[in-house]
Amino acid sequence: MKKIVIGLIAAFFFIIAYFYLSGQKISPLEKEIATDIFHGIQESKEPLEDIFNQNMTEESVDQVWLRISELCDYGYDLDRLNEYQRNFWLVFHFLGETGSGGIEQFFYNGYEFVESTLHTLQTLKLNDGYQYLKNAQEIYPHEIVEMYSDPKMSEQLNKIDEYYNDVEEECYHFLIQYLQEYKDEFIEK
Repeated sequence: MKKIVIGLIAAFFFIIAYFYLSGQKISPLEKEIATDIFHGIQESKEPLEDIFNQNMTEESVDQVWLRISELCDYGYDLDRLNEYQRNFWLVFHFLGETGSGGIEQFFYNGYEFVESTLHTLQTLKLNDGYQYLKNAQEIYPHEIVEMYSDPKMSEQLNKIDEYYNDVEEECYHFLIQYLQEYKDEFIEK
């Protein structure tokens, strides 16, 4: 279920970003889908204080990510976040991309976050996640512009994706604890 939610959220933001950046017209069906997703997100929008006053679940982690994403313009301005929010955003973004399309999708949609995510995973001692991303980075050469054009590289990256379940478990468990421990750092004062 959490993979579906993460995938839908990521798909929504990438559809909007694509059309915004490319200046292309959105088809009526695409607009309707994006609008439905957007309204679903808006309707479930609880204040951060209320989210943190409840038992922290995977769903509440998703809700916190949405609020933090709004603060940083969905990753376009991470400087708006404090250290705790930034760490949280990077780990969650990494999980969302790899959960919906594997490590290759993470590279394709956010190569600019690879180094900062590696640093964050290492600093927070998320060893499975760090090793997963580090191994993939050694396979994926930065100079390749067009993803999915090298079947051999894709095959190697897909083999690494076999370890995603361990990474997901480690990171989601960590994020719940991280939010509980540092909740004051996430609530605007």
